[in-house]
Amino acid sequence: MTYQDIIKNIKILLVDDDVDYLNMTSTFFKQMGYNVDIAENGTKALEMLSKNNYQILLLDFYMPDMTGEDVITKLRKFNQEIIIILQTGFSGQNPPAEMLKKLNIQNYFDKTEGISRLELEVISAVRIVVQQNKIELTKYKNSAMGDLMTSIAEEIKQVLLSVSASIETVGILMNNTEKMEKIFEKNKESLENLDKILTSILSSSNSENVLYANDFMTVVSAIANNIAKKKNVIFNSKIALKDSKYIVGLVNDIVFINCAILKEVILASNANDNVDFVITDDEESWYFSITSSNIDSIDKTKLVNVNNVITAIKNLDADYSDNCITLKLKKDDKQ
Repeated sequence: MTYQDIIKNIKILLVDDDVDYLNMTSTFFKQMGYNVDIAENGTKALEMLSKNNYQILLLDFYMPDMTGEDVITKLRKFNQEIIIILQTGFSGQNPPAEMLKKLNIQNYFDKTEGISRLELEVISAVRIVVQQNKIELTKYKNSAMGDLMTSIAEEIKQVLLSVSASIETVGILMNNTEKMEKIFEKNKESLENLDKILTSILSSSNSENVLYANDFMTVVSAIANNIAKKKNVIFNSKIALKDSKYIVGLVNDIVFINCAILKEVILASNANDNVDFVITDDEESWYFSITSSNIDSIDKTKLVNVNNVITAIKNLDADYSDNCITLKLKKDDKQ
């Protein structure tokens, strides 16, 4: 994506008790293409930060209801990832260095230096966000690959055990060739399925690619089923596509994100709970829906990380409702 595409997906919260500064600064950044919301005090800011997924916070240090330090102390209890630029309107009264380190504040800005200087700080913050998202996506990929290898090892083990069992009983089954053929055909299908999984997951995720929905579901289900078995959770999957049988875009990245969310949902579930994964579409988008009564139990910090990565992927958005997380992948006009 271009820089303009990136900043459209990055949400900034600007907090200041000076209404004139708030309006002037937010107008400037919106004209530059940034996605900016505003809050006039710390209390309102914390409310907005708890309900929305912001990647950058521009926060006034001196406010009458709550200081910037007070806001960040509360914020860091549920969001460790957001990039914070602390602002002060008093030249020379910079925030203490120890406070910056303790609260993981990335930088501070002296308002007397002008808005152009603040824009440079925001550009630097955007670069940090982009780098964080790349690192997080790599973690999801590595985790998914590890879970996939475990799942494949389990399936291979079952294939070998089945073959071994069939060999042991070959004397009994010598006169029942049809049953023997079914056993070996099943093993052949399992091995072909493993080959399909590996071919799909190992394809490049750095460019747009095409993946049949069945293959997409094969990869996700291979990982989710194995984790669900260990937790004794019931995993259900379904494909209900109307307009196509394939998915186009940064498909592997979307596989990894779906696997990351499913894993957290399953791990937050209790024995015999249901976790449903459904792929649907309409004329404009593909939808990947994860439904569970335990979604509210997922670690909020982990959801923040997932949300950040989602906003960084082209044409991908997320919708959260009661007991359901839906990833929406927009179909490109060229597709």
